[in-house]
Amino acid sequence: VPDERGAIGYAVITVAGGTISDAKLYVLQLKTSDNYQYQTSLDAWQTLEEDLMTKQDPAKVDAVAQATGTSTLFKEAAADALAKAANK
Repeated sequence: VPDERGAIGYAVITVAGGTISDAKLYVLQLKTSDNYQYQTSLDAWQTLEEDLMTKQDPAKVDAVAQATGTSTLFKEAAADALAKAANK
């Protein structure tokens, strides 16, 4: 799933017993505090992952302030991963 800055993101979701037990956001471009100026975006990843496990629905995950693009990317990537898993 591409974001508005051209980053390509994907989510790896683990479902156990019908419940999302783990969620990770990845981007094809390695982003670190050394090469990416939006630290708030990097800090948001864990919050978004934890929120998905709590709410169990990407549409219900709250956007993180000052990381709207990352929040949208995560929600879209998580929804895409779950849809693909459901079709298998």
